[in-house]
Amino acid sequence: MMFKKCWIFAGLVLLLFSCSHGRTVYYPQTTDVGHTAEVMILRNSRLYGFGLSLNVMLDDHVIAGLRCGEHMTFRVQPGVHTIGIRQFMISMPFEKGKAYYFRIGADQSQFGFEFFEMSGKRAGERIKDLNLLK
Repeated sequence: MMFKKCWIFAGLVLLLFSCSHGRTVYYPQTTDVGHTAEVMILRNSRLYGFGLSLNVMLDDHVIAGLRCGEHMTFRVQPGVHTIGIRQFMISMPFEKGKAYYFRIGADQSQFGFEFFEMSGKRAGERIKDLNLLK
């Protein structure tokens, strides 16, 4: 009986870590840096949701999956874009030459996660905390 429980547990762990992760075919590929806006998304590194990869969306397409403590940076063309995770989407204008920072955090809502824009100052503190500067 104990052997069967171990196999079930191992199977559940594999399922948990098999969530989609990394970039998808819709990940923005922009080479014209001077005429785009930079977007950085940080995901907190709390224990809650540790094994889950959350889908980051841009204009109704999943562009990547982020796990706890990960971040991503990409560029978008100027204009209004919708960005977020499935449960929380934000539509806003992006201006060329500007940087935008967002965070995915755990919360107590029915979805368990939130997505919000951060100020450049707050993002700088989070980046420093996560040792993302090289």
